[in-house]
Amino acid sequence: MSTLFTRFKRFFKRVEGFIPTRLPVGLSEYERWTASIIDTYGFPANDSIRFSLSVMILHMGSTEAYKPKRYFALSLHKAMANQVVSQVINELKAKQEADRRAEALPLPAPAATNDALN
Repeated sequence: MSTLFTRFKRFFKRVEGFIPTRLPVGLSEYERWTASIIDTYGFPANDSIRFSLSVMILHMGSTEAYKPKRYFALSLHKAMANQVVSQVINELKAKQEADRRAEALPLPAPAATNDALN
């Protein structure tokens, strides 16, 4: 029963996330605001997520005082996806570079045999 109630509560918080709310002013308000986004959308509760949310607020326009929490959740999701594909791209580039270097190295000349000398 408790799990059903938790799911129901999370569902309504996600619906509420479409409604623009005032950006946090003050540290305690900021902590409640970030905790709400983290809990509602299931993000890890770590400094990296809090840092990303802080930077998103800083990069918003000077007249954007109200924004839906869903906007931040979608932006975080996109940032997390960017991080993963960035790592994949770097690994592929490193592999391509290693392959290119391997192809650029001259192959050793075959050793001369006695039959070729006769």
